[in-house]
Amino acid sequence: MKKIEPDHRSKSGPVHMYLDDLDEIYKAISRISVPEVIVNEQYRTEELSDIRETIPGKLSSISFRATNRETWTRAYIDIDSKGLYLSSSRRPGDAITDAEKATISEIEAISKRCLRRVRHWRFIDVIGWALPPLGFAAMFQLIAQDDIPRSSKVIIVCIIACLSIISVIYTWNSERFRRSIIYPIYRREKASFWSRKRDDLLLLIISSALSLLFGLIGGLILGVIIG
Repeated sequence: MKKIEPDHRSKSGPVHMYLDDLDEIYKAISRISVPEVIVNEQYRTEELSDIRETIPGKLSSISFRATNRETWTRAYIDIDSKGLYLSSSRRPGDAITDAEKATISEIEAISKRCLRRVRHWRFIDVIGWALPPLGFAAMFQLIAQDDIPRSSKVIIVCIIACLSIISVIYTWNSERFRRSIIYPIYRREKASFWSRKRDDLLLLIISSALSLLFGLIGGLILGVIIG
């Protein structure tokens, strides 16, 4: 009597990978068979070195397909913006092979190591969207208070307005911070932090400056209304 082994299915959250990690995945799945690699759902290859020569910039997705026709073992790995998906199967009734066990173990270790570790996204989203209405409610409540000096009201209103605008801008763009990043280069070739984040930092500075400006203008207008 043989034990029927179920097919394996697993997935991780968004990952941050380079060619170093893709090389490890390629070698791991090669225990089963030489894999076919599909890049961005447009290119098919059996050599990862072809990716660097063909595709500039980040990859939107990459898949590995390996099938051993002697043992009927199949392993599929898909990496896209949402994470890494691993599935393996074999002929019904067959026991799992050592090669399949080793492949599953190594792939899951790689995905865990490369996981983008940003926790509590849902909590951050709730805070980001709840802060503006709560802030404006607090501003109107503040305006109604007669025992608070006008100058203090203006300062507090400006701070609340700025924080509310910044939270909306961040929450609106937060989706792109929780996607997979797949670079077709090796880690040692990675550009400096400033080169990679220059545009994002400039956008953040400009957004913050505009938020401060609008907050000050809004605070002055409310100050005039209060006066």
